[in-house]
Amino acid sequence: SGDRCARQQKIRSLRRDAQRRASGTVGTSIPQITQMEDPTADLVSDLATLPPEEVVIVAERLFRDGEAAVRSRVCDLLFDFLRSGMVDEPQTVAMLRLLALYCAPHPAVTAQLMQLLPVSDHVATLAQMLPQIVGLSPAEARRAAGACLVLMEQDSQLLTPLLGAVAELPLTILEEREAVVDAAIHALDVVDAGDVPAVARAMFRMAAGKAKTNEAVIALRRVAEGLQPSEILLLAELVCSVLPTNRILGESYLAV
Repeated sequence: SGDRCARQQKIRSLRRDAQRRASGTVGTSIPQITQMEDPTADLVSDLATLPPEEVVIVAERLFRDGEAAVRSRVCDLLFDFLRSGMVDEPQTVAMLRLLALYCAPHPAVTAQLMQLLPVSDHVATLAQMLPQIVGLSPAEARRAAGACLVLMEQDSQLLTPLLGAVAELPLTILEEREAVVDAAIHALDVVDAGDVPAVARAMFRMAAGKAKTNEAVIALRRVAEGLQPSEILLLAELVCSVLPTNRILGESYLAV
């Protein structure tokens, strides 16, 4: 129909705009979505039918120029794409960056990301992007960390990537940080030997209280007894890099 043709022309126009922006040739003649010309409702409807590489282009324009209700719908549609299994890793990163830039931090976005983690084919990518989506909001950091701890209890395969992500969150309350250290101490007994340095890095990053830090050091020394020399070397390099900036950890290494 004529309306459908017009919408497809608008999508092609948005794609050309994105290409011009990428090449630095955007001028004042590029058409903008305005209050008088509001095709956003139709574009949102068409968004679900586009291939993932075009979804990113159109979604970015809708996020920038659409009303709040439009941005909310686009956010939900991006999560639908991420759940579909039809997006590859670069497309996953691109969609998550849009969500981090235009939709987060927000409880609904955090909740949808937590629901996506157990079913995604790109768990490591999602985990790496989690700190960007949560941002500096203490409330969202607390919400995300709590959800991640539950997921780690349910699926040991999520331990290493999620611990790394949670360790980057701005958790300021001692009890919250110590809950992450507890999860890392547990993870040391179940992860592959090659993942021990990554778990230790997360554990050291969250270590704050003296008693819990002592527990972490004791657990790490116990696990290190079963590691290969090359793995012990990596662990030693990690410890040496952390000790100068973590006084409590240094005291624990000398005390226990």
